[in-house]
Amino acid sequence: MRDSNKVSIRINGDKHNTNPKEQEAQEEIIGGKEEQASAMEDWMEEQAKKKDKKSKPLSSKNSKKRPATLFQHSQWKKQKLTMPANMKQILMSGVSAIFVSVILGIIILRLLVGMEADTAAQQNTSLPATPPVNTSQGNAATSQPGVFSFPEVSAFVIQRGVFSEQVNAEIRQKALSSEGFSSYVWEKGGQFYLLAGVASTKEEGKAIASLLEKEGFETYVKEWSVASQNRQSASKEGDWIVDGMSEWKEMVGASARLLAGTSSESLDAKAVSVWRKEMPNEATEQTAFLSEGLANIAESGQAVPADDAMLWKMQKELLQVWHGYEAFIKPE
Repeated sequence: MRDSNKVSIRINGDKHNTNPKEQEAQEEIIGGKEEQASAMEDWMEEQAKKKDKKSKPLSSKNSKKRPATLFQHSQWKKQKLTMPANMKQILMSGVSAIFVSVILGIIILRLLVGMEADTAAQQNTSLPATPPVNTSQGNAATSQPGVFSFPEVSAFVIQRGVFSEQVNAEIRQKALSSEGFSSYVWEKGGQFYLLAGVASTKEEGKAIASLLEKEGFETYVKEWSVASQNRQSASKEGDWIVDGMSEWKEMVGASARLLAGTSSESLDAKAVSVWRKEMPNEATEQTAFLSEGLANIAESGQAVPADDAMLWKMQKELLQVWHGYEAFIKPE
């Protein structure tokens, strides 16, 4: 090998003489080593990146997303199970309204039942009692209570005065009584009438009035009537009352004639006795005004000769029976 082909190079500061071929071979070795070192560095970087990837994925991205996903999932569950506040209020209002409606319904139902019971009780008490006054007399058959039409009863009265206050009428009544004249105070339409007698006709009434005028008492003869009325009553009781008022009319005429001195005949007590025996079982205690009143008048009229005091008393009793008839047929 020639010296001209030698090449001097420095390796690590030392100078070496090499020929071109050795240099090329050496350079190739060095280049291969550098390439191997470069490849090794690339491989190590890739390995380092892989390690980083293995350590980071779960701890960085997934670790951040997963808690968020769990929170959202739990929050969805809460939203799914939890009712909005306004819906709660509406539901509570509905339940409260239903509860209040049920309570009010129960209260109203009890009130209606109570009112129906009170109405039934009032209807029962408004009907006349059916037990008979006299069970030993009258017809055995009974009739159910119904609406009975009682007729009008009219006559003529001797009026001493009319007053707006009862006390004033009673003062005049005492004045008549002090002179031996019986009288009766009849309240009608808010006024108090002082009546001194009753007669079947106006002429008979005037004859009685003249007896009072002789003693200085001014009077006025006028027609007086009790209007017809419909009332709850058994038909047999109603018929018996009507017959009794017919006997009353006969007594009014006979009493007026006795008082006026136009007749001396006594009252027909026999007819009243027969009428009383015909009292039906349906007759109630409310009919006592007529039954007892006519019996007392008939008994007083049997006195012969009847004195004036007895005749004036009969006039008062006739007025009482008439007034009792008005009270009896008055609708309840």
